[in-house]
Amino acid sequence: MVKRVYVFDEDIAVRAMLWKIFTPRGYKVDAYPKFSVCPETFYTPLIDDSDHANEDFMITSITDPDLSKPDSIKAKIEDKGCKVRHIALMAETWSEGDLKTAQALNYKTFRKPLSQSDLYSWIKRCEERSGAAQKVVRPQSAGMNY
Repeated sequence: MVKRVYVFDEDIAVRAMLWKIFTPRGYKVDAYPKFSVCPETFYTPLIDDSDHANEDFMITSITDPDLSKPDSIKAKIEDKGCKVRHIALMAETWSEGDLKTAQALNYKTFRKPLSQSDLYSWIKRCEERSGAAQKVVRPQSAGMNY
């Protein structure tokens, strides 16, 4: 099964950094500036023969008007049958309500600028839980030091 990562962020540097982190780990990365340009294939449930959710990741900025609140992400993605298992939300600032909602939905939250160390730790934990752990490959120069 193809392991996929969906990235939605208006900043090309963030999209490039996430591509450089996930690609060496064997993931196919689809990165878009905003959710509204995402192809219909995103909603195609990827399930194995035993009907379990796949190991895909989705990382999005909550500054995208289409995904501005954690509960809107659930409505636009999960309720349409998308089987993304690991969802992370990024924001420069978090309201207490959005942070609580994201945590209640079991979404990982990150503050921008995104810490590569925190991201690697989260990826590793997700892969270990799902049995998909691979050797951590850190790009020598991701060029995204912010």
